[in-house]
Amino acid sequence: MEKALLSLPANRLTSIIAVPVKLDLYNDESLFASITAENATFTIEKDIIVFRDTVQFISKTHRLLSQELYFNVEESLLHVSGQHELNGLKVHTAANYYLPDMHLKDALLPNDTSI
Repeated sequence: MEKALLSLPANRLTSIIAVPVKLDLYNDESLFASITAENATFTIEKDIIVFRDTVQFISKTHRLLSQELYFNVEESLLHVSGQHELNGLKVHTAANYYLPDMHLKDALLPNDTSI
């Protein structure tokens, strides 16, 4: 598959869709979190992955459940809108969560729905 992707002209490949998907996130060689979903769209130009349907972000210390999750790879930013669950607590607003220390941290900005 890697050879097939590398042989495509870079300006023609805009996104990749995976059904279902599990993305393991590593810090060096240590697994620190996993994201699973029924499907995901990887947008190449924007470095954004959109996970949809039964989304779970699980790390050693946190669990985030949602129906839709945006992951900005370059900024290590997770964005959810609407109802989601963080560590068993239901949240009913848009929120951004950063992964700067490889741990899910509330990033403030609950009214900021941009990504």
